[in-house]
Amino acid sequence: MIDYGDCMFMTYSYHGVTNDTLQDLKDLFLCRGRVTGLRPWHVSQNKVVQRYLEFTDKAYLVMVAADLLLDKPQLNAMLEAAETHDVVGTSFMQEPGRCIHKDEDTVPGSCLVIKRGVLESRPQGQWFFWGMPDPDDPLARVSCDCNWFCGWVKEKGYSIAKVGRVGHMTLTTI
Repeated sequence: MIDYGDCMFMTYSYHGVTNDTLQDLKDLFLCRGRVTGLRPWHVSQNKVVQRYLEFTDKAYLVMVAADLLLDKPQLNAMLEAAETHDVVGTSFMQEPGRCIHKDEDTVPGSCLVIKRGVLESRPQGQWFFWGMPDPDDPLARVSCDCNWFCGWVKEKGYSIAKVGRVGHMTLTTI
């Protein structure tokens, strides 16, 4: 498994949420950086990548949206897969029983381990982009940040692995 010391851990939020969902991993993320309040979310994702490339020489970026549930066993499984893959993500449960991005070579952009060289191979600010315009409706989007990111990663010949799953934290009314 890749050592935590070889990684830069960062969270991001497009709505200003701070991450209290990382459970036993909270110290890893909060002491290493957070980007909040930038919309749409691909702007926050790109800012995380930019800070990672500018301010550290760590071999891996671990980037997690601030509203996801991630635990140590899941992180460790992702870091283990990163030994043999360039990008590692998870399955993402949008709601109970409904997984998005079911194909094995597309992973959600909300929970990723990315090798530095993958990000360095792309021009600054063009790592993530939310949505491609629908040709029939210029105000609608037909793709998400995940498809954009995984599309160029695969196009450049990098490998992608999907390990485990994560989901959003939920609020319960009592």
